[in-house]
Amino acid sequence: MVRGDKKRKVAVLGWYGHHNFGDELLLEGLRNLFKGWGVFPMTSNVTQNVPVANIEEINKCDLFVLGGGELIEADKLFVSNYNFYSSKVSRLFHKTVNRLGMSWVRKIKVPKVILGCGVNAENMDVLDTSVIEALKQFDYIGLRDSTSVEMLKDISSLADKVHLFHDLAFSVTFKKPKICSGGFAVVIPTDRFTSKCDRGIRQTLLSIKSKDWLKKRLFDWSKAVFVPFGQEDNDDYETCRLLSSCAGNSEIVNPKDVTLQNVVDLVAHANVVFSYRLHGLILAFMLRKKFEFYPYHWKLSRIYKTIKTLSVTKIVETQRIEYRKMLDCVFNVNN
Repeated sequence: MVRGDKKRKVAVLGWYGHHNFGDELLLEGLRNLFKGWGVFPMTSNVTQNVPVANIEEINKCDLFVLGGGELIEADKLFVSNYNFYSSKVSRLFHKTVNRLGMSWVRKIKVPKVILGCGVNAENMDVLDTSVIEALKQFDYIGLRDSTSVEMLKDISSLADKVHLFHDLAFSVTFKKPKICSGGFAVVIPTDRFTSKCDRGIRQTLLSIKSKDWLKKRLFDWSKAVFVPFGQEDNDDYETCRLLSSCAGNSEIVNPKDVTLQNVVDLVAHANVVFSYRLHGLILAFMLRKKFEFYPYHWKLSRIYKTIKTLSVTKIVETQRIEYRKMLDCVFNVNN
């Protein structure tokens, strides 16, 4: 997209640059959606290759996107005011700022939209009023699952802004491999049950919560290939190691080899995918492979409920239509 000879710029804020395969898929999906734009990713914590969110830099862009992921939390929109106000100011001040509807969102002066996000809350009752006030500042709110859509549409001041905007991974393109059956299962696990520091407790909980589930599903498979999607926020390689005993013959993919095409090829050649990770579920769905998911978080169940009766073609078409609606809405309102 261009305005005259000027290339449009979009700042995108999410959990980018933290060696999480799923979030990198989301960023790649955004790049594909905003083809022809300058896409400037930002995140909430220091990383090697993605800068921390900066209001001044955001306001130099034509558009701001919050997305994707479960970024609408019960008490904040992904980042807190600490990211944008002096760290020397007390926590009480930041809470007061939120309560007064003066969140970081108000500091962004360019058009603001949410794309491919979920509501990371069990129900509307736990959403803080400061979050609702912050959401009011957005021109378009695109949510990736029908439950989140229903939750926010129940708020009269938001209802007209809320739309279904499928997970950004559906905008990712890749070389489509030949779909076949290689006689093995793919397992994409994660550990979201305990603190990283509690290694012994983690092992125990993994045994209780995951191993029985996985053992039953791997019983008929002579080989399982474990794929670690997360590195920085969750040590999925360690989780793969702990769960690999569930298979009689197991292989763990090196985290360095977890690239889009490698994962696509592996899933395409598997007989079945058992995923704890949302984007393992989505890739299996996109490749029309048999899969089951471990519902460690409501986002998996919510998104599966949303997409299970749809074709990938329909999902992509719907997403593209909503993308064009978003642009029309934003630039008609703000220009």
